[in-house]
Amino acid sequence: MIEKREVVQIKVACPGISPGVAKKVHIYVCAKKAYSAKRLVKCRSMKLSNIIWGAGVANYIVEKANAARNPFTRTTMIDCDRLFVADVSIPRSLLAGIRPDISQKLYDEVMEKITIGIPSRHKLPRDQMAALNRLNRPEKRPEGENAD
Repeated sequence: MIEKREVVQIKVACPGISPGVAKKVHIYVCAKKAYSAKRLVKCRSMKLSNIIWGAGVANYIVEKANAARNPFTRTTMIDCDRLFVADVSIPRSLLAGIRPDISQKLYDEVMEKITIGIPSRHKLPRDQMAALNRLNRPEKRPEGENAD
């Protein structure tokens, strides 16, 4: 199963987003992990429209493709405004290709932005995540352990 700093390519069914978008693979960095629940930070290709219109993101990092720091193949915006909570076991087979994680330095930058910006949290629907990505259902949590 994935660990913090690792980058996954998964399909995400998010409330309020068209079903067509959910069928496309998106890139996320695992910012935190607690048992089967992961806090994921979304990454998206940097486009001119992201800069002009802000893409609804105020707290972000723009990261150039650099195999020494990240697995991105082009300049990427890391959205530090939102944490997506995924309560599923994500297998290592969904890790990014060039390298499986981001560097410790970049991870520290992401965590600093998250800590300062107090991101909103969005719980991802477990059953839809599992179905879209052909994942196993998570194991039961020990008594008293919380997903948040």
